Amino acid sequence: MDYKKFTLPLLILLLSLALRIFFLSQGPFHSDALELAIKSRATVSTLELHHQHGAGYPLNVILGTLSLFVFTPLGLSDVQAVNLMSAVFGSFAVLMLFFVTKELFGERTALISSVLFSLFPSFLIVSTFAMNHTPAIFFALCAIYFMLKFCKTNFSRYVVFSGSFIGLTAATRLPDILIIFPVVYLYLTSLRKTQNSLIKAIFDIKLHLKFILSLVLPLTLIYLPMLLGSGITAFVATHKNIYMGQFLIFDLRGMNHALNYAIEMLTATTLVIPTLGLIMVYRKNPNLFIFLIIWLVSLFLFYANISTLNGRFLIIALIPLIISSGFCLDNVTKYKNTWLKILGYVIFILIILLMCLPTLPVLNFRKNYSLAPDFARKVGKIVGKKAKIIAVDEALFLEYYGHLDVVRRPITCNESKINNYLRSAVDENVRHGYRIYIIDSGIYVYDPCGKFKDMLFKNYQLKLINSFCNEDWHGRIYNLNIFRERLFEITLPK
Repeated sequence: MDYKKFTLPLLILLLSLALRIFFLSQGPFHSDALELAIKSRATVSTLELHHQHGAGYPLNVILGTLSLFVFTPLGLSDVQAVNLMSAVFGSFAVLMLFFVTKELFGERTALISSVLFSLFPSFLIVSTFAMNHTPAIFFALCAIYFMLKFCKTNFSRYVVFSGSFIGLTAATRLPDILIIFPVVYLYLTSLRKTQNSLIKAIFDIKLHLKFILSLVLPLTLIYLPMLLGSGITAFVATHKNIYMGQFLIFDLRGMNHALNYAIEMLTATTLVIPTLGLIMVYRKNPNLFIFLIIWLVSLFLFYANISTLNGRFLIIALIPLIISSGFCLDNVTKYKNTWLKILGYVIFILIILLMCLPTLPVLNFRKNYSLAPDFARKVGKIVGKKAKIIAVDEALFLEYYGHLDVVRRPITCNESKINNYLRSAVDENVRHGYRIYIIDSGIYVYDPCGKFKDMLFKNYQLKLINSFCNEDWHGRIYNLNIFRERLFEITLPK
């Protein structure tokens, strides 16, 4: 066996993993990470699969549960265990990008692209705390890799492997099932090439069934426990939510928002490098150019029309641009002209520096500090027992770390619903001897029409109790968004 061919991939994997473990987030940072730790622990305790909010992401919970079995005996907390799971899958995703790019353009391009991907700020940061992006991207890259193997060998087993990994991608993060578009393009172009006819390719029913069944079976089996239980209600409600269900409408404002995110995330490559790379790919192989464009556009357009868009959603869509950047830099550093070759290496080093310099301080801060849990603990000490607190997204932190009784606020513009909620959450509880508190985010976050804020200030009195440092985890994960969040006590008007 030639062990040399495993040396470079192993080195890429180990260095990526070492980097992520070194900067592993101290706390959950994001409520989704905390929820994963809680649901994984509940699954361990009850031996019944729990699901996360919304689409459920059952495979993500299964992976989180396995991480508790593997890592908590080593002395890690539940949160640290699921954070480490994300780091592991993030590292293996870098490895799979190496293999995918090697199949497309060779080992040199694969090396450059995998380095860029490993250090890509959004992906590096999201790999240090527990999110479903890293396992979903790993599975998606596996699906593409095996379809590329099918294109080269025409062995049907690779179609089955590819379909299975698309199913696993969807079971981890349902919207990322759209990776099926570039995979199907590879599949059909390969069939057309081998059978010399698009019509014959379309009517290769046996192979199509293998592909479809290999996709549907793992997805169905993993989702079945959730859909047969109470999870179906949450699943349906998610797609009716005003914040989650607008992706079917083409929104120019959302597109502008997504483009701004993409430009920010790709600043280190100045957008020129990936664009030049795509031009070079087109000149070398138009089919591969179309493949990368389908990958980029299908996922980008989908996420651009989700009103809760966050930059981390776009990572999977921007991978083709990282690959094209690697292809561009590889070609420039191959030029016979010495100055052009030097320029290529200088640009590569400069991109790495531009990626790392703003990102490493953010990683180092979250490695040493965990503001959201600290904030919840401080609020918990002040609020104490015989009290309730109104919250939205901070609810999990306040319950888990502050041990508080949280009254979750509805997300609605309906004045009647808001009025009924306030009467129940404030008036009735005050009459029963409870003290009622609220934090800034409970007042202002997810209040699309400003109705809750207006009715709260109009009908109740708010007394400022204290304020503590917190970190906003809703926005750009590659920035430190530290602010002082205030705690108020709500009292009935005199």
